[in-house]
Parts: sequence; C-alpha cells; structure tokens
Amino acid sequence: MGVSVYALAFTSPDAVVSSTVTQSVDASQPSGMVSASVSGGGFSHSFDFSVYRPAAPTLSVDDSLLQALPGTCGGYQRTRLHAVSGGVDISRLLAFETTNSATLTVDASIADLPEVVGAAAGTAQVYVKEVAFAAISVEVTDTLVAVTQLSAA
Repeated sequence: MGVSVYALAFTSPDAVVSSTVTQSVDASQPSGMVSASVSGGGFSHSFDFSVYRPAAPTLSVDDSLLQALPGTCGGYQRTRLHAVSGGVDISRLLAFETTNSATLTVDASIADLPEVVGAAAGTAQVYVKEVAFAAISVEVTDTLVAVTQLSAA
C-alpha cells in the first residue's frame, strides 16, 4: 500500500513546479502513524498519516449445507456470505474466491450482498486472499431441500 503526496509550488503565472513522494506502508506494519515529507520549489512540508489495519476477517455463511432445488427449479440453494472484522461486516470490500468453482461460485453482483451459490454436489471452501488467511467450508448436496416447518407470526 502506498500513500502519494503531491506538492505544487506556483512560482509565476507561467510556471508550476511540482514534486511527488510516495510513502510505502509495509504489509506487516501494525496500525499507527506514518510520516512523509514532500518538497518542491524551495518549500518543504511533512505530513503524518494514520494507518489502520483491521484484523483478518472471519467468514461465515447463513447456511453451510446447500441442497438441490426440487422439480423444475433445478440447481442448488444459495446463501449469504459475511466477512466480519472488528465487529463490522466488510463483505462489500473484499474479493472472494472458491477452492472449486465447479462446486461453488460466489455471486457478488449485488455489492453489499455477496452470496455463495451451489453448482454441483461436493465440498469446497470460500476464501479471501488465500485459504490460510480467511476461509469457510460449504457443502453442496443432491438431497432435495424440503420444508420441515411453517409458522405464522
């Protein structure tokens, strides 16, 4: 991750002197302050930036067992995917992958509501960045989904 700071110094109506500095933030650096200095046209200024590194997200799904849909519906169930870090759902900020796209896919067509969609019977993981970073396992089965109880409010 890098923060770019630009300095523009207007020296006359016909000339603009500019300078750029990019301060890189190491991926292992914890949250805290980062300083950068920029100078141009004989002027110099330092800036302090706050860097916040949230904890690795915890992934969850509303239903980790996706069943086949009955009759002419075809296909399999889908379930809402959540990624929580620091008590906040950050799902809309992340890109998700699966370990087996023939079994599971991720539908992120609605940015704030990513869903895991069953594609074929089997088990696969949905993950962010890499499986070791943040992942959850979802099973897809050919067993038909059935209503077991209805209640009225």
